[in-house]
Amino acid sequence: MSKISTFGFVPVNPTSRSFELDGPDMPDLAWLYADERLGGRRRVYRADDWSGTEFRGIVMILPNRRGYIAGWTDSLYAEVDYDIYDSLHDAAIAGDNLALSACEKEIEFQLNWEAENEVEEV
Repeated sequence: MSKISTFGFVPVNPTSRSFELDGPDMPDLAWLYADERLGGRRRVYRADDWSGTEFRGIVMILPNRRGYIAGWTDSLYAEVDYDIYDSLHDAAIAGDNLALSACEKEIEFQLNWEAENEVEEV
């Protein structure tokens, strides 16, 4: 039995794709911010007060009415999961939740980084 070579690369989440927003690797799909579909005010999540980075949910529309996929962006970088939703509204809720989760991970990363650097300075 032969093994499939991954050239040393192991994807963090093989059910998602990361790319630069509006970059060359971005999927060629129509997309919108999740909060545009959810109505109300603009929903953004901020990991800190100083960087200005805002996490927002996104929804990408699959061709031929196949459904929707949800993800998040920080205006530069984006990630979408490959779970397919039949409803644009459900995909928007999922995108908003993914943006919140990405923001929480960034907060945790910053706290760990600050703790590690504080120990080094002492």
